Parts: sequence; structure tokens; C-alpha cells
Amino acid sequence: MKISQAVEFHLQYHRANSKKNTVKTCKFVLSRFLIQFGKRALASISHEKVLGFLLALTKNNKQATKRNRYSVLSSFYKFSINTGLPALTNPLR
Repeated sequence: MKISQAVEFHLQYHRANSKKNTVKTCKFVLSRFLIQFGKRALASISHEKVLGFLLALTKNNKQATKRNRYSVLSSFYKFSINTGLPALTNPLR
């Protein structure tokens, strides 16, 4: 599955089931993830690439912001694994 498809599916889920601020935060983090990795398959992104992305995204932020963005990306991977890619491993574990 392409990252663009997975991101859109995840955002659709949040738009239907989550609060406005949750959707806003997810959209911010996942849009940046999509810009960096959008044309690739979700399974092709290594653990190191994901951690590098998170480090760049959270540089000079408070710990709470770092934790929140990590949580968004981790939940994205968990959602993708649970809804269509059971063989995918979560690089954030």
C-alpha cells in the first residue's frame, strides 16, 4: 500500500471518529510524512528513516510536542497494520 493511500484512509477515520484538534494534529504530522515519503510503499520505509523524520519534525520542540507527534505516527502505523497490512511491522516499537 502506498503511503498516500494509507494517510488518506487514516485521516478519513479520524474525521469520522475524532475531535477537531486530533484531526488537526494528525493532518499536520501525516501531511509532513506524506511530503517526505508519499510515493513510496509503506513497508519500504526503514526504522531509521522514520526516526530521522521524527527527529527533524520535532527539532527544538518541547517534550510534550515530541511525544504527541510520536504518538500520531505510531497510531498511524498501528492503524495501518490492523486494517490492511498485518505483515507490516511498526518501526516505532
